[in-house]
This record gives sequence, structure tokens and C-alpha cells, in this order.
Amino acid sequence: MKRLCLVAMFALLCISFVIAGGKQERDGVVELEFWMRDTRPSNVEAMDLIVESFEQQHPGIKVNVVLTPWDSVEQKTMTAIAAGTLPDLSQLNQTGAADYGEKGILLNLDGELKSWDRLNDICGVSVSQAKYNGEFYAIPWFAGSNVMFYNKDLFIEAGIVDADGNAAPPKNWEEFLADAKKLTKDTDGDGVIDQWGFVTRGDVSLTIPIREFMLAAGDGEWVDSNRNVIVDSKKNLEGLNFYLDLFQRYKVVPPDTPSVDYVGEEQYFLSGKVAMMFNGPWNLGNMYDSSVNWGVALEPKREKNACHIGGCPVGIFNTTEHPQEALLFAKYLVSDEAQKIWAVDKGNGLPVTQKAQELAKQDPVIKVFVESLQAADADNVTPPPQIPEWVSIERSVAPPIFQSALLGEITPEACLAQLQSAMTAALNE
Repeated sequence: MKRLCLVAMFALLCISFVIAGGKQERDGVVELEFWMRDTRPSNVEAMDLIVESFEQQHPGIKVNVVLTPWDSVEQKTMTAIAAGTLPDLSQLNQTGAADYGEKGILLNLDGELKSWDRLNDICGVSVSQAKYNGEFYAIPWFAGSNVMFYNKDLFIEAGIVDADGNAAPPKNWEEFLADAKKLTKDTDGDGVIDQWGFVTRGDVSLTIPIREFMLAAGDGEWVDSNRNVIVDSKKNLEGLNFYLDLFQRYKVVPPDTPSVDYVGEEQYFLSGKVAMMFNGPWNLGNMYDSSVNWGVALEPKREKNACHIGGCPVGIFNTTEHPQEALLFAKYLVSDEAQKIWAVDKGNGLPVTQKAQELAKQDPVIKVFVESLQAADADNVTPPPQIPEWVSIERSVAPPIFQSALLGEITPEACLAQLQSAMTAALNE
């Protein structure tokens, strides 16, 4: 009944505004406002091309793209909700369908998308990021997956090579640890280590790398489908222990790891003093501009081909006066044409459709990212849970608990017990 009501509301919105005309309709042309969080030049260039192509095919619709950077968009959205000035549609974060779906500000698109044949061409992890409570509150747009960046020169210098003398990145945890130890060294003989095998985050963004090791260990699930917190598990403990040991026991990461964030992690790798780093396709621009002789490979496997899976869907706000046109544009973003422009031609994340993914594989670097996404998908690796509390858990609840474990203030077992308790409290507030 609830779904029928929501579908009816969607249809009523469509009929009402077709008849009455919206305030954003001028001279018979419907104007849409689209908020885009990715604001790098390559993002803007790609969206300009996509909008131009869309408007040529739909002369009765004009799309106005408003750049809303990641660090301010949540506050901007809350302000817009209060003021009644939300746009027609917006790029969401990876759990935005759940977060905004729970807030009741997105259109429920289940009736529109459930029978959409295009869904069969979209990878499963991206479809899951568009749903909340099993129903569509967004449309998949683009995906992301982490891979391992490695410094080829440092590997060759350390003699970690294949039969042809090329750098040979590790394929599993055992090789990864052995290589990291070999690549951590005092290069100038002053008795101080100045090169490290690996760099990882230990600051506010450390939830992702820890969860990656938990996924590789065979778990990585923190919340089940019934909203029960299940983070305190044997395999999650194995993944956490491996992450902590890299810093505390083996010392194959820089000594200031507890303060290393996204920027610091990348700077370490680009300095040429670190041999390996896990990261996503969104930093390829900086990598291409660097002097480091780098390569990419799948992250080392334990039980699963694990990696952090990200990506962004697009949500349509229920205050839009043009739901049909907004849906038309959101669907166009998933067309082969738009996927090629955004992800393949301009390198903004990974395409979500099979055809565009195969096209992307023609690039030897992007090919590894796509294979990482597909391998994780085949191993049933999941993105972060689609719960509205995830942003708070990732940014506020988990980091201080993980940092206490990283600094040796609590044991790994106590870390997971505290996280289990804190997350349970957060979900029951």
C-alpha cells in the first residue's frame, strides 16, 4: 500500500506540473537545477558535454548545473530544506539514498525503476547504493573502487621483480607483508628509516582502510539487513589486527601514521618514499602529473578480492516541480553516451554499465580499476551499509575508537567491542 501511495504521489506530481507549469518553466522550456559535488575541472568539462548532448536531444529541457563541493554540500542541503530551496536533483554520496530517503526528502523511484530494463546492464554494487529499505530512492550514476598503487622503481631496486625484470606487486597478504618489510629501509645509512613499504591513513579517514582489510579477511559487514550491529566478529578482528600490526609490530608504515589523512597519504606516495598505497581513481590526475614511476594492481587478497567500493547515485528531491524531466536527465546520465564521456573520456570514476566498463578496459590503468570492481562484485564484497546513520558512524563514531587502538590505548578486541556498543547506541537513538 505504501508503495502504491508513493507511486500515486509521483504520478500526481507529474500530472500537476505538466498541467500547471512550474515556476522554473520559461517560454515552454523546463529548467532543472542539478547539484554536483565533484567539482574538479575534469568533472565540470565532462558535465558540460553531457548537458550539451542531453539538451540537444531534449530541446524542451535546460539543465543548470550548480557546483556544490563535498565539504559544504551537507550544510547547504540542510539550509535548502529549511528554506524550501532544494534543487530538482543532486549527486548523492554513497549512502545518500538511505540518508536522504530516511529524511523523506527524496522521491521514491521504485515504481519508475523496478521494471527499467537498463538495470540489467548496471553492476550490482551500484544498484545497491541507489536503494534504501529495498526500494529505489536514487539512480546509479558512477562507481569507484580502490586498487594498489605501487612504485615500480622501488620494487625493481629491491629486486621484487618477475622473470622479465619488471616490478612484481604482491597478490596476497603474505607477499604484501614480505614486500613491505623488504621495502622499508634506511636509504642513506644514517640509522634512521626513511623509506616505507606502505602508507595508510590513521586519521579521520581511517574507517575505509580498516574496513578494506576486514573485507579481505572475509567479512567487513558491520550492520545486517535487520539493522543489527555485527562488527565484532572473528574475521573483522583478523582484518583489524593486520592493519594495526603494519604500524605497531612490523613498522612498515611511516611513524606519523596516526596523523596521516587522505592528503598526507597521497603526498607520502608522491614523494617517492613509499612503495605501496591503496587509493581510488579520483586521484589519477595527480598521479599522471607526478614524476613517480607508478603502476596499479589489485589489492592483495586474503580470503576475498576486497577493496573499498564507492560511487555516487543521483537523487530527485520530492519538492521538484518537474519530476518527469528530472528523471529523464538522471536516466540519461546512465546512458552509454554519458557514461563514456564521464568515466572513460574524462576519467571521473568508473562506469556502472557493462558496455562502458568493457570500453574503459581499453585503458591499461582504468582496466585494473574495473577489474577490481568486478572481482569484488564477484566475491560478494559489499559497499558501506545503506543506513542513514552511516555518515555519522564513519566520521564521528568509529574514528576515535580506531585511533585509540592504533595508539595502543586499547586492545583490538576492546576496540571492536566498543565499536559494537557505540554503533548499537547510534542506531537506536
